Amino acid sequence: MPDSDGPVGTVESGLISAEVEKPKKAAPVDDWRAYAVAQGLDAEDVAKMSKVDLIAKVGG
Repeated sequence: MPDSDGPVGTVESGLISAEVEKPKKAAPVDDWRAYAVAQGLDAEDVAKMSKVDLIAKVGG
């Protein structure tokens, strides 16, 4: 498959800004990471955060 210079549409790329619904507190940490990135947080920073940190940052 050829490399593409266009958007790849992954959460890690920060290109998904579509409406991501706020997860429930019991949701997996990856759901919270996707939500945090959709809210504008840096994907690299989000990857290092715990679920508790993510909820404190974007869940309130």
